[in-house]
Amino acid sequence: VWTAEQALHALRTFEAARIALVEQPVAADDIVGMQWLHERVDIKIAADESVLIPDGFVRLIASRAVDVFVLKPMFLGGWSATRDMARMAVEAGFEVTVTHALESGVGRHAAACVAALLDVPMLPVRWVRDAADGQAAHRSRGTQVGDFVRQFRRPPV
Repeated sequence: VWTAEQALHALRTFEAARIALVEQPVAADDIVGMQWLHERVDIKIAADESVLIPDGFVRLIASRAVDVFVLKPMFLGGWSATRDMARMAVEAGFEVTVTHALESGVGRHAAACVAALLDVPMLPVRWVRDAADGQAAHRSRGTQVGDFVRQFRRPPV
């Protein structure tokens, strides 16, 4: 975990590389540090774990400390809580994306369904094929961990 000052140094380097977005660059409970950082860089900053701390979501909106909210339905209480948070964020001028936390294929599919059912604009999306079941899933561009993990699967015997 970076301090805000360490994150500033890293993000300034990332700016030169034209990185579009950085997720949770400081500790979840460091909303003041997140706001300080947000005021000093051009890269979009996304909140992930900060959304889950008590009052984190409300504090992030009030402080305008981020550009994007990463919403994980399985951690937020399901579809309706995720929908409500997504609506609040978008109405306040933020972007949202829905992702998962390395759940099983069922959990990933559920997150994709929630994302597809949300009635708010989200970050750009792409279609991907889940290698486990061959089904197409709609997910945010930011959810690429599954692709990384999938490369280490053992082939069927």
